[in-house]
This record gives sequence, structure tokens and C-alpha cells, in this order.
Amino acid sequence: MEKWICKNCYTEFSQKYCGNCGQKRYTEKDKNLLAIFDEAVHFLTHFEGKFFRTMSVLLFRPGKFSVEYCYGIRQRYYKPVSFFLMLILLYLIFPFFEGLNMRMAFYPRLSFTGEYIQQVITDKTLSTGYSMEELSDMFRLKSEKVSKVLLLLLIPLTALTLKVIYFKSKRRLYDHFILATEINNFIILILFLLTPLLIGILIWIAGNIPIHDEAMAPYYFIFLVAYFAILLKRFYGQKWWITILKSILFLGLYHVIFNIIYKTILFMIIINLI
Repeated sequence: MEKWICKNCYTEFSQKYCGNCGQKRYTEKDKNLLAIFDEAVHFLTHFEGKFFRTMSVLLFRPGKFSVEYCYGIRQRYYKPVSFFLMLILLYLIFPFFEGLNMRMAFYPRLSFTGEYIQQVITDKTLSTGYSMEELSDMFRLKSEKVSKVLLLLLIPLTALTLKVIYFKSKRRLYDHFILATEINNFIILILFLLTPLLIGILIWIAGNIPIHDEAMAPYYFIFLVAYFAILLKRFYGQKWWITILKSILFLGLYHVIFNIIYKTILFMIIINLI
């Protein structure tokens, strides 16, 4: 059998792929335009299959992705953090609503930190000489990029929250981290991509439909509690009544993480970049 030397790691091998680094054995026949086309088709079909399979499991089988990924079943899924970054990229390309890119005027209304933020804004206008309108415009331009990148902070904060809630669980911090990534993938996918898209389609079809956050809040709460209960039950395996209570507790803590901690840190970073 003919032997080959891998051009990447210089290991001798006889199969189609190097047994040490996995690089394919390339010959002069691979140097043609058809090979480039084949690679493009392979990437698109490979990406599409894994991406939409992962998205389907996240939406309709809560917790299944994390259970299987932590168990070692990984080839069929998109990597959790890579999927998260892909969702952020999609949100950057298709920002349906302001969503994460909140205007500066929103931040003084935050619970607990709102008054402090208002004082920071006032001090900033005095120290820089900018008007409130000028400061707000600069804040919005900075926020467009920083808010999406800083979303990565949600994953470790969510993982630590799960670790505290399930402090008796034998699962490693790594497992909590994977589940935290799945949770944040779901939140970004539902709240900032699919829901705005669906509302946009309804408005386009039926005209301007009045949608009030206050009226929708109870339905969001019931939906999220049910989703997280199924997810936590499948992943941690505790009794249903305990899981439902922990689902409500987790939702409350996640609200603090997202709407107070994340947004306050985001504001402070942006205002100091101006």
C-alpha cells in the first residue's frame, strides 16, 4: 500500500486522511475549479443540516441538546458556543427590533441601578460638554456592536446560577456551562430573532397591530416557566414539583442577570468608550 507524508504534520499515512491531524491527502487532481465547487457545496449542506437540526432540538426538545452533548453525542449538532456566535451574527445582520441595542434613555429606568446610571449620564454631559442628544447618538453607535459581543457574558453568569440552584447535583461546572449556552441560545433565538420576525410578518400582512408588553407578560412567563421546567427536568432529573419551583426561581434570577447585571455592565462599558 502506498505511503504518504502529511504536508501539515509530516506524519506517514496510507489512507485518504492523516491519522494524526485529519488532513485530507491532496494530489494534483484536487487542484481544479470543480474541487472548489465541491467544497462549497459540502460546507453549505453540512452547515445547513447541523444548524437547523440544532435549532429544531433547541425549540422543540428542551434539554435534549445539552444531555446528548454532555454524554458525548456531538457530531450531529452545531457546537453550542459556535451556534451562539452564529445567532449573534444573524442578529447583527438582521436587527429586526432595537432589542439589545437599547437607547441611552432606557437605562435610567433599570431597577436598582437606574438612579446611579442617571447620575453617570449627567456627569458625562458636564465633563465632556456634549448635549444630551449628542451623547445619546454616540451611545447608540457604540451600543450596536458592544451589546452583541457582551452577550457572551450571559453564559458564565447563567452557568454559575445553575450551579447554585443545583448545588447538590453531581454534574460538573462544564455541564452547567453547556446547559447555560443552550438556554441563552434559546433566549436569543426566540426573543430577538423569531418573535420579532413573526411580529414583523403579522404587521406586514394585517397592518399595524397594537402589541403591549404588559398584556403579553403573563403569557411569556407561563411559556418560559414551562420551557425551563421541561429543560431542567430532562437535564437534572429531579421530581416535577421541585423542577417547576426551580424553573420559577431560575427565571427570576435570569431576569436579574439579563435586565440588571448585563445591562448595567453594558451601559458602563459603552459610556466609558465615549
